Amino acid sequence: MFQNREDLERPLEAKRVSAMDRPLPIFKDYFLANIGADNQNPLLLELRLVDTDHGFSIALLMTNERYPYDLEMISKEMISRLKKANIGFEVVVAPDSLGSRLAQEIARQKGPHFPVTSLQKGKPREENGGFRVGPPKAWIEEESGVAVASGTSHPLAQQKLYLDQATAKIIKENNWRVLWVDDARLTKGTSQSSIELLKGRFGLEIAAMATVLNEAEPTDNIDGIPYIGLTKLPVFDRVEGGYLPREGSFEGLEYFYLPNI
Repeated sequence: MFQNREDLERPLEAKRVSAMDRPLPIFKDYFLANIGADNQNPLLLELRLVDTDHGFSIALLMTNERYPYDLEMISKEMISRLKKANIGFEVVVAPDSLGSRLAQEIARQKGPHFPVTSLQKGKPREENGGFRVGPPKAWIEEESGVAVASGTSHPLAQQKLYLDQATAKIIKENNWRVLWVDDARLTKGTSQSSIELLKGRFGLEIAAMATVLNEAEPTDNIDGIPYIGLTKLPVFDRVEGGYLPREGSFEGLEYFYLPNI
């Protein structure tokens, strides 16, 4: 989400409201998410509120619509938390397309020759009067993909994730530990399918999984793999005047941040 340059140059003033207070605040267009580890010194991201096809609304982080500063700030915080948790990794992997922006920035910060790759989405092809989702490129094998159900895709949309088998072979032969990153964890479909592909299909070691937003249940691991989410977010219900955080969906979130206007 983009703003006028003049708005970016003004300091943002926000007030902190306990998530235990009632009534809950109603957010009109945007949600301020604190991706920082310290509530006394928050790192705030403005996230646009949007409706989904799943009966709830979400605060949306579109990494392909963010400023370079935003991606730099997010990636620095991820690297910092991984370091504090003593988690090392030698390659960054992310599902296309939103996770890839973060993976590239993390790799850039780690060094000019740090490996980074993506899990590519399959392409629909017409077949026998219908459609089949297959490999995104001619050189990627069908066995290099797994089906995935994303929390923000249309319920009837088919998706598959693929990893180029030649890339997987290099990672395996070098014994590189994988850091998997994505913009958000919502229904857990993408993360579970990624584990099936990376670990189950190719036998790669996943050092950790990390997302900016966690809209699923609070946890510090996914199937025994360390997990880091920079902030827990609620899902929202559309109400008169804006969006209301849904009760029971923000366990682990201490404060809401509201523009001080």
